[in-house]
Amino acid sequence: MTNVYAMQRSKGDWFELADYGRRCVPLFRSRHDAIMARLNNSGMLAFNPVALDKQAVAEMTSAPIDFCMINDPLHPLSRGSRLTLEELLRVMNATTETVTPSMLES
Repeated sequence: MTNVYAMQRSKGDWFELADYGRRCVPLFRSRHDAIMARLNNSGMLAFNPVALDKQAVAEMTSAPIDFCMINDPLHPLSRGSRLTLEELLRVMNATTETVTPSMLES
């Protein structure tokens, strides 16, 4: 499984951006990218990179949410590429046959 990282606070909150009234979780391809983005965004200083797994994705998707892959951690987070849940699962090397959105609802 390929690691995809998101930023999480020690008490469990996930770092989110407000994007036109919707929640958007920025994702990173490596721990290093996540740390570099944190250094450039003071709002992320209380958050640490966490590798996503099925449980973390299920926790995030309990309410409507968007994902965006940050291609360059030195650019503004708003320049990320949008991902659907299915695309995120593919990036994590999980197929929709292995992990489906209905499985994440439990």
